[in-house]
Parts: sequence; C-alpha cells; structure tokens
Amino acid sequence: MRRILISVAKRRLANVSLGQEVTQIVFIRLAKAPPNICGDAELVAWLHRTTVHASIDPLALRIASPVAGGKSRRYATWPHGKHCLE
Repeated sequence: MRRILISVAKRRLANVSLGQEVTQIVFIRLAKAPPNICGDAELVAWLHRTTVHASIDPLALRIASPVAGGKSRRYATWPHGKHCLE
C-alpha cells in the first residue's frame, strides 16, 4: 500500500522525495486520528483521498516560495502532470 501512495503523491508532485514525505504525513494522520472505516475498500479510498489532499500542500508552498533575487516562482501544471514556469 505504501508504494501505491508514494506513486500517487509522486505523480501529483513530480518529485520522489516529496512523494515519500507526503506518504509519511498520510500515515501519521492515520495513526493520530484513525477514521471511522468499516472495510478495506473504505480504508484504501481514505488513504488515496488523504494522499491527494496532502499533495496539495507542497504544491502551494512551491508556488508561493521565493527564488533567488526575491522573485516568486509560479508553476503551471499541464495535463501530463509536468510543471513549467509561467
């Protein structure tokens, strides 16, 4: 299951290390406040949805983070999931 979640996060973030960090965050959220889930399918759906939502946070930080020279960097996401500078 861990590999699937890393794959989901990596596709959304286009970065392996960020994908691994997001996966750790998801499992920490699961350990701290386990959701009220009745079956395996619901758990898989919760893990996937939480991974997608947790992947949004690093994207927001990447968009707002300044680069050298004090300018902010903005990314546009193409349908292929790759980023390019605007």
